Amino acid sequence: MTKKKKLTLIVTCVALVAAIAVGGTLAWFTDSKDVTNTVTFGNVKIDLTEPQFSQNNPNNTISNVVPGQTITKDPTIRNTGNNPCWIRVKIDATLDGKPVDLAFKNDVANDPNNDKVYTDMEKGNWEKGADGYFYWKSRLDSNGELKVFNEATIPGKWDNDTAKGELKITVKAEALQATNNGNAYQEAKWPDTVKPASQS
Repeated sequence: MTKKKKLTLIVTCVALVAAIAVGGTLAWFTDSKDVTNTVTFGNVKIDLTEPQFSQNNPNNTISNVVPGQTITKDPTIRNTGNNPCWIRVKIDATLDGKPVDLAFKNDVANDPNNDKVYTDMEKGNWEKGADGYFYWKSRLDSNGELKVFNEATIPGKWDNDTAKGELKITVKAEALQATNNGNAYQEAKWPDTVKPASQS
């Protein structure tokens, strides 16, 4: 046998061994499993109603109000979503389209010179932010209900000319996911734009 033929035979044997080795690898038992988990998301959703006001004023209007009068206005927020949430509200008052100052009852109720519309909002549970919103200091759980205030009082100092105008008090309520979003209302990351639930 020539050297050339011997070399060819050796190469052929090596190739055959390699093929057997690969074939052996392919013959091993294999198995695989997939696990699929279904994740359903909760939601944050609120309703804003005025049960007593709506019942007593079906046209959403109160007529013949006089200075110093207290009117029933009871904006109530209900968490209709699955998750707890933080709550903030914005309360705007206008007289003939011009902004009117609002105050807490316990700040001005005994002041004879008070010229601000005031509500009986519980000052201790709300904090007014620099952005003009009032922030509720606790989480509102699913199905929980929160009354923003029960009544609003027209300043007794307003004269007849002022009282002839049209006063509008608008409440806008916003909710934000509380879970994994800060341990206190100050830490909550409120986005710049939140679609509010509003009641006027």
